[in-house]
Amino acid sequence: MKKYFVFFLFPLLLKSQEAVFEFKEILANKQETYNKLKFVKNKYFYEDENYKVRETCSGEWGGTIYFKDIKTNLETAASATCVININKIDKKYYVTSALLHRIAHTKIIEIEKPKNLEVFKLPKPVGFNKGRKIYSVEQVESQSEKGTKKILDSSKVLTLASFVFNKRLYHIYTDTLNVYLAKIENHKFVNILKIYNKGIFEFKQNKTKDGHLILYFKREDEEGYFDIQENKIILTKFN
Repeated sequence: MKKYFVFFLFPLLLKSQEAVFEFKEILANKQETYNKLKFVKNKYFYEDENYKVRETCSGEWGGTIYFKDIKTNLETAASATCVININKIDKKYYVTSALLHRIAHTKIIEIEKPKNLEVFKLPKPVGFNKGRKIYSVEQVESQSEKGTKKILDSSKVLTLASFVFNKRLYHIYTDTLNVYLAKIENHKFVNILKIYNKGIFEFKQNKTKDGHLILYFKREDEEGYFDIQENKIILTKFN
């Protein structure tokens, strides 16, 4: 099948000491691009040499991030609704959560020492059914912010991905009208570049075996994916 390519390149110098980002846009066939990507399949949401991390999400009723110490098996938790990314910079963990309910919402927290989070325990059940304990939805999610530091807490924006380059945290988010590459200053998103001129609400992330972060999206009128590797972002739209 013949393919047609549209190419745009935007080198961006943020400041003299900061990164240059490159962006290009491609029109290609889904079977010849996205379907050929080799994704990493992980048992855990996130894992490093110290922790195995899982998450739960109950939508508008909350969500939880759990860190299990590999050496001690102690599992601690904090409130996070609903986690889409965990990134690590200089031994600190950055947890990005995003929820699309009525109005979009994004929250990003920093966790320096997961061992200082709270050990989550289920409260008293609201009732019993044939001997089984019954809990309300919000009871099964942590409400604790102990051991966390708020980096961003913003409504009307939905973060689609967070990633690290040169030990700095960057984000791809939508304000429902457009999609931007951004950083955070003074607890707010600061746009670096508009990378898509439509809102994105249906999306999923994967990582490839060669270290790329893939952000797939689907709209009624368009489908494609962002391929993120270090300071390079490629938007592939399917023809």
